[in-house]
Amino acid sequence: MTSFTWGGATHTGQVRSMNQDNLLTEDGLFAVADGMGGHLGGEVASARALESLAESGPDSLDALVDAVRTANRGVHAESADNPELRGMGTTLVAVVHTDDDRLALINVGDSRIYQYSSGILKQLTEDHSLVETMVRRGQITAEAALTHPQRNVVLRALGVDADVDLDAWILEPADGDRLLLCSDGLFNEVSGEQIAGILESHTDPQAAADRLVEAANEGGGRDNITVVVFDVSGAPATAPIEDRLTQVRFADDPTVSDDDTTREVAVPVGAQPPDEPDDPLPPAPPPNLDGDDGRSGADDDRDGVAGPTESAPTRSVVRTMAFLTAIVLTFGVALAGVALWGRMSWFVAISPTDQVTIYQGRPGGFLWFEPTVAEQSTLRVNDLEEADLLELEAGKTLGGRSEAQRYVANLEDRAVDRATTTTRATTTTRKATTTTEKATTTTKKSTTTTAAKSTTTKKANSLRAPVSPGTPVAHPPPRP
Repeated sequence: MTSFTWGGATHTGQVRSMNQDNLLTEDGLFAVADGMGGHLGGEVASARALESLAESGPDSLDALVDAVRTANRGVHAESADNPELRGMGTTLVAVVHTDDDRLALINVGDSRIYQYSSGILKQLTEDHSLVETMVRRGQITAEAALTHPQRNVVLRALGVDADVDLDAWILEPADGDRLLLCSDGLFNEVSGEQIAGILESHTDPQAAADRLVEAANEGGGRDNITVVVFDVSGAPATAPIEDRLTQVRFADDPTVSDDDTTREVAVPVGAQPPDEPDDPLPPAPPPNLDGDDGRSGADDDRDGVAGPTESAPTRSVVRTMAFLTAIVLTFGVALAGVALWGRMSWFVAISPTDQVTIYQGRPGGFLWFEPTVAEQSTLRVNDLEEADLLELEAGKTLGGRSEAQRYVANLEDRAVDRATTTTRATTTTRKATTTTEKATTTTKKSTTTTAAKSTTTKKANSLRAPVSPGTPVAHPPPRP
């Protein structure tokens, strides 16, 4: 029977003032959540998600998926009801030991699950982030992604919308497997080689988790850091990890294709299409429109024998059907063109949660075609300049998805530049204040000396008000 030993650790890091990460470690249920959204929103979102997951106690992949969707609805509802938590969300990775002695894995966002065995570290999940999407498309390299200014832009998060898209896998566990769940605060600071070395050198899961967090802090600790490590014992599988891991896609997943034979597809029983009849009826032939009377001239009086003669009512029906068919086809083509025009448009606007969002469709909708959310940035209203905000409130129409992504990336770059400029201005102001303070102190000393030598009895004239303290230095933002 498969059993587990585990350890977990979390830390605020060296820059953040609050830890918005959370972890869950129960026998057979392990999870990490990295919250986001406002002063308290991220901490609340990650905590609520894991509380909901623990309460559900899933014991199968279907139960785990249902639990995640329930958690998503709960976080989203609380966000909508509380203005202080508006727009909050969280990443989530989780592993559950199923009742058929397998491991079910899920992922939403850019937290990760790794498997370590025999000196090899393998990432099992795929990041739902802008830079990882660009890497998979070949637009940037994996090395460039490590320092990309948009590396923190997450494309999926739990609680942001009423519905959540998630990835799921089934893993046949093997004796000696070691799994690592972590937030991006670990792998953004510690390389894969370092992670593998720590997992190899620390046999105790808790010691390994503690050392990984310590290494991330040594690397800069620019974000919250959360780690869960657990070891598998007594599992029967012996095949390589590639043969033991199966990604599961669901019937409503648009990425499922008919020829995808490497992935299981979970399809509800009621969604199965009806069986084809053993002897289906042949399709009806199209009407013959070659001759004026509905017949081809080549068929007339073949071998001196007159062919069958159609009656006038029959010819009228054929012409009517042909006319109606032409109208339907014309209308269908026009409708398809309108739909295509309405769906091929892209624009950037402010979402109801005050976030910069890429939409597919026309601003305000077109006929019955409403725009749909394509991607959501972490940029919020207070990150924008006034001119950009006015433009986005009306909806910024762009030529395509890639152009919209570049537009949002430019907004994010400018937000980063403004944050850097603000920090430098604060530092300059502090230096100026310090110089003024020194000048005031010098004046005070000079005045005091003069008063001591003066024969005037009004000693109070030599007194000065105490110098006010300098402006405190704000903590510098995380380095890009």
